[in-house]
Amino acid sequence: MNRHTEERIINPTKEAENMEQVRRSAPPAHVVKKKKKKASPVLSFFKTAGILVLCVFEELFDSAKKTFKKAKESSLALKMTVASVLFSFICIGLVISLTMMVHGETENTGISDCVIGAKKHIFTEEDAETYSQDSDESKENAALPEGRYTVTFDFYTKNDVTCVTGTRAVIDLMEMLGISLSNTDVIRENLSDKITKDTVIHIDEISYSTDYVYTSIPYETTYYEVQNIPKGTEKTERRGVEGKETEEYAVTYINGVEKKRELVREYTSSYPVSAVIHKGVGGYVTVNGAARSFSYYIDCDSTFYYAGGTTASGLPADENVVAVDPRVIPLGTNLYIPGIGNRVAADTGGAIKGNIIDICFDRSNPLTATYGRRWVRVYILD
Repeated sequence: MNRHTEERIINPTKEAENMEQVRRSAPPAHVVKKKKKKASPVLSFFKTAGILVLCVFEELFDSAKKTFKKAKESSLALKMTVASVLFSFICIGLVISLTMMVHGETENTGISDCVIGAKKHIFTEEDAETYSQDSDESKENAALPEGRYTVTFDFYTKNDVTCVTGTRAVIDLMEMLGISLSNTDVIRENLSDKITKDTVIHIDEISYSTDYVYTSIPYETTYYEVQNIPKGTEKTERRGVEGKETEEYAVTYINGVEKKRELVREYTSSYPVSAVIHKGVGGYVTVNGAARSFSYYIDCDSTFYYAGGTTASGLPADENVVAVDPRVIPLGTNLYIPGIGNRVAADTGGAIKGNIIDICFDRSNPLTATYGRRWVRVYILD
C-alpha cells in the first residue's frame, strides 16, 4: 500500500473537497460549444494556392532584382526578368479572381433565379426561411404558400419578367429586379402599392404625335359681262383655288392605340382664290347713223394695201374688204371699223397672223397718205 492510498483512506474528507473543486471548475453539463463551421474545401484550396503564389512571387522578385543587377548590359536577361514579374502578377490576379468567385458562391445575394421571358422564381434568405417553415396543411390547400406571390411584369415593347416574391412594394420589387422605366413606359399600378396576391403589372408604351386635319374652304366665282368675246359664251380668266382650314391636334397613343386627342390650335393655312369668268353679252354700235347689234369686238393692229385683183375668198379686192387671220376672224364675217366703215373679212395674207388686219384702200383714198399702222377696234356684227 502506497502513500497516496493511505492518504485517501486516512483523509476521506480532503478527497471529497478536491472533487468538489474539480466539479466547480468544469463547465456546466448543458453548455455545449458551437462547432465552428467547416470551411469550403474549394475555398481552402484557393486560399492555400494564393499563399503559395505569393511566396513564389517573392522569390521571383528577389531573383529578378539580383538578375537585373547582374544583367544590366544583357537585354535578354532584362526581358526574362520583366516576363517573370508579369507572370507573377497574372498568377496573383487569377488566384484572387477565382477566390472571389468561390467566395461569392458561398454567399446568398438575396435573389436567385429571375429570367426575362420565362416563369422562374426568386427567393431571398428571409423568403427561403419562411417557405421552409410553412405547414404541410397550407401547402396542400394552395398552389403557393401564404406570402408567396407570382408577379409578372407585362411589357408591351419587350419580353415579360415573371418572379415569385413576398409582400413588398411594387417599386421595391422593381429595384430588386433592376427594372427601370424609360420615358415611353407607363405603369398602370401605383408604385407604392403592396403585393398581396398573384399579380400582373402592366407596363404600357406611351407615345405622342401631332395630327393635322384639313378642311377645304370653297372659292367664289365672279362673273363679268364683257363685249370682247362672242355673245353667249364664257371665258375663264382665272381659275378658282380652294382655301385650307387646318386643325392641329396633340394625339396620345397607348400601345399603338389612340387614347386621347386634344385640339391645340385652328388656323387658316391658305385662303381661297375666287374664279373670274367673263360672259360675252354683245352690244350695239352706231353704223351710218343707225344702231347695229354686234356679237363682240376685237382690238387689232391694222395696216393697209391698195385695191386691185381678187381676194382669197373670190371677191374683188376693193374698199369693201379686209384681209384677216381666219383663225381669229372667219372669212365672210361682216365687220364694222370706226372711221373706216363696213367691211367683209374676205382676204388673207402671209403677214396677217393673230389680231392683225390689212385694210384695202383705193389709191385715191386720202387715208393712204397718213394711215401708216394703227390700232383699231373691229366690231363683229350679228
